[in-house]
Amino acid sequence: MAEISVLICTLNDRIMHVPRILLPECDAVHYVVSFQYTNDMFLDMVPEELRRRKDVTLLSLTESGLCLNRNNALRACPTPYAVIADDDTLYTTNLLHEIIGEFRRDESLDIITFGDNRLAFRISIRTPQFDTRFGLGSEYLSCGEEEVILHQARVHGMTVECREFDDYHNDRSPWDLMAYDKRTRRSWGALQYMKSTATGAFFRILLKSFTLKTTRKSPLGEVSETDANHRIHIEFWTNIQMRWRYFRDMLDGLRYIISHPLNESVAEDIPLDFQPIDIWRIP
Repeated sequence: MAEISVLICTLNDRIMHVPRILLPECDAVHYVVSFQYTNDMFLDMVPEELRRRKDVTLLSLTESGLCLNRNNALRACPTPYAVIADDDTLYTTNLLHEIIGEFRRDESLDIITFGDNRLAFRISIRTPQFDTRFGLGSEYLSCGEEEVILHQARVHGMTVECREFDDYHNDRSPWDLMAYDKRTRRSWGALQYMKSTATGAFFRILLKSFTLKTTRKSPLGEVSETDANHRIHIEFWTNIQMRWRYFRDMLDGLRYIISHPLNESVAEDIPLDFQPIDIWRIP
C-alpha cells in the first residue's frame, strides 16, 4: 500500500505536462492530480496516461485559485503522508523515501518544510487547509499561502520542522518580486496581519517600505556638478515616490485581509481553528 501521495496541482493545458514528472509506478508512492480548467475544451487535453495509471487519482475542478486546488488534492489524499508539488516539480524516489523516513522517525512531526517552502504533511484530522485568500489565482493577493499555513499550524500546537534534503535544492522566493510586483507587495502586507496584529502589521509595513530595495539604479557617471545635483534631486523624489507606492500596496494588502474574513469571502470554508480572528469584529 502506498505511504505518500504527491499532490500535483495544474491548470488548463498544463495538464499535458504532468506525465513528465511522474516516476515509474512503485508500491510506496501515489499521485493525486487536481486539474483546474476554465473551459471544457481542456478536458480533451488530459493525457491518457493519467487515466490509465493505477497510482494516479485524477480530480477536476472548475473554481479558480491555487489554494483551492491544493485543498482539493489534500482532501482526496489516500495515504498517511503527502507532499505538495506543482506541475513542473520533479521529486526523486530518494527524496520521497527520505520524507517518509522523517515522519516515521518522529511520530509527533506534523509538517515538514524544505527547499523554497515546499510542504509535506502527516495527514490527519488536524491537517490544516490553505487560506484561499492567498496564492496564485486568488482575488487580490498572489503568494504567502505557505507562510500562512505554517504559522497557523504552529499557533495551534502542531509540530513543524524544516529539513534539508540532498535531492532538492531551490532558493527561489516569491518575495524576490516585491520591488516589481504590486500583488506580491499586497500579499506581504496581508501576511503580516496573519502573523501579528493590525497594529504590528502596520509598523512592519512602514519599516519594510523604507528598507525594501528599489528597482531603479541611475549611476551619475561623468557629469557636471550642476547636472549631478539636479539628478540627485530627481532621484531623491523618485525614491520617495517609489517607497510611497510600496507602502500603499502593502497597506492595501493589510486592509484587504482585515476587511475580508475567510468565512465571508468567495473561498471555501476552513476549519474554525484555522480561521484568523478579525479584531475589528470582536463584540
